[in-house]
Amino acid sequence: MKTDYVTGGSTLPPYMAYPRFLLGMNIRLTAKEIYAIMLDMMLNSEDAQTDKRGRRYLAFYNKTIAEIIDRTPSTVAQSLRELEDVGLVEKKLIALHTPLSHLHQVTGRRERAVIVHMNYQQYRTARRLVHSCCNYDCGNCLLLDNGEECVCPQSITYSLICKWFRAAVLPLDAGLCAALLYRDRMKPCAICGGYFLPNSNRAKYCPECAEQERRRKTRDRVRRHRADM
Repeated sequence: MKTDYVTGGSTLPPYMAYPRFLLGMNIRLTAKEIYAIMLDMMLNSEDAQTDKRGRRYLAFYNKTIAEIIDRTPSTVAQSLRELEDVGLVEKKLIALHTPLSHLHQVTGRRERAVIVHMNYQQYRTARRLVHSCCNYDCGNCLLLDNGEECVCPQSITYSLICKWFRAAVLPLDAGLCAALLYRDRMKPCAICGGYFLPNSNRAKYCPECAEQERRRKTRDRVRRHRADM
């Protein structure tokens, strides 16, 4: 591939869209890469289809994406689950080995939405976090602006109602995200008593206390080693 310096007359090489909100999301780089590829396919590929409600979707095998990014199908499946957890991808299996994936869409029978409610401290934290949203402008929501200013609904409610905030902004605060979206999986820290989202059933400490406990054990081990010398 021939390379050269960028000048005022340079043209862009072939590229795909990479949503800016992905930069601040707490998901793996592979998941972000897969999302960008799927979004590009959704917008530009002839393989993308449209359902009766006008929503775009893709029907593909995991190995199709795996070949593009040089990963295994299991890695793709894990990344898709990660994207589903944050609300960026929704997948429906319509037949054996034919997953039907949607970006930002809901397919099949809708289940009754569960609205998450916050306490006062969580609401204050969420209200500060709203200022990090790319659609927030001086208290108003740009997405809801249809010619008249519309106040940001997430900034004035104790309920988690904004899908964009939930998917793209809430993950910026890992503690609040875990407290609101993974309440049934939370565990109390054995040291500070605060709740955290464990990575395994054996986890006993929150990330901050786990690091302090690791350092304490290291100091004790070194102290015992020196005492035996």
